[in-house]
Amino acid sequence: MNRRFVRLTRTARVWRLTARNGVRYVWHRARRLATRGHERKAELDQSFALRTSEDVARELGNMKGALMKFGQLLSFIMEALPDDAQRALSALQADAPPMAPEAAEAVVRQELGAPPEKVFLDWERTPVAAASVGQVHRAVTRDGRRVAVKVQYPGVGDAIEADLANAEGLYRLVGAFALKGLDTKALVDELRARMGDELDYRLEAANLREFATAFAGHPFVHIPVVDTAHSAHRVLTTEWVEGIGFAEFQAAATPAAKRRAGESIWRFAQHAVHLHGAFNGDPHPGNYRFTADGEVTFLDFGLVKRWSAGEWQELLP
Repeated sequence: MNRRFVRLTRTARVWRLTARNGVRYVWHRARRLATRGHERKAELDQSFALRTSEDVARELGNMKGALMKFGQLLSFIMEALPDDAQRALSALQADAPPMAPEAAEAVVRQELGAPPEKVFLDWERTPVAAASVGQVHRAVTRDGRRVAVKVQYPGVGDAIEADLANAEGLYRLVGAFALKGLDTKALVDELRARMGDELDYRLEAANLREFATAFAGHPFVHIPVVDTAHSAHRVLTTEWVEGIGFAEFQAAATPAAKRRAGESIWRFAQHAVHLHGAFNGDPHPGNYRFTADGEVTFLDFGLVKRWSAGEWQELLP
């Protein structure tokens, strides 16, 4: 009954979101038809895109789970949106509302057997990032290592199961905002098949080790090292990685650094697919950390797609 209630509640929120923006779109089109002049129509288009993007980011950011994950997807495939609208959606990449400190500490206690102030030498209660399935806290281990501790939101498993069971709601959500011509059904079905893996951080730890081995010694692609002793089903601890986010890097980096970063991302994806038969299925910019000279650290390996023998060859032209 509880899971059914969760599903109905989240389905209703998706319906209200799409209906609300559907009404907004009809009103926008009516205003646009009654308006003369290309500049004024362009202003109306930008205002509509911004208000819609802000609404999607606010609603999905608070819902967490699979719906926020789909919002993150929209945030980096909708390149045709105005800059302000893209920035509004990009908030889903790193700035979701966090859970209360006490909730995160309870998960650490349940998973690691003691509260974080006992497990770690130092624990920052305020998270440095909050995403769709969990949030990240900065900490220092008892032997003095700086680490990033990802803690899963309590109850997010039920929310994700409810979202993934509601395929029609996901089709409606992505279809309402995605680019024309995008096969939303295939996209949703593939992500539904993969997202359940994100609930077990032990699988992500294994993925991290696998990718770290594949890219060991690479000159400008870095994968964080897993801290196995401080990781469990709903807690994942890795080395702390310094770096700046995508927007800051894009604004401040030199052309040479941007070229190197672009090459890093391209080589990471292509090497993984063609030589390793795997792909990090969550490649939005919020999962990258950049150095000033363009070296990239890749984060979040909970959503990984692997190709079986011959499967990749079937996709080739």
